Amino acid sequence: MDPIFHNIYSLSKPKSFDLGSYDKGQTRQVIFPRPGIVEIYCHLHPNMQATVVVTPNRWYAQPDSDGHYRIPDGPPGQYTVVAWHKTATCSAKT
Repeated sequence: MDPIFHNIYSLSKPKSFDLGSYDKGQTRQVIFPRPGIVEIYCHLHPNMQATVVVTPNRWYAQPDSDGHYRIPDGPPGQYTVVAWHKTATCSAKT
């Protein structure tokens, strides 16, 4: 819903791309075929950046608007869930 143009790009080894300029209401999509850390930036806004961690597994979830998530179809057992941030990492056993 941002009213300002953006130009999102990455020069990362796992996936290099440049989405070009686009306006409010438009979207672009990128598929990450290889695992790794992808640093993402905006040509027009040097203070905007994101980091995507691509992991090689089939168990994943996307949080809902309240931040809740569920990972369906995982095999029974104990797991360690790791939340990754560029400058901090935390983990919790579930």
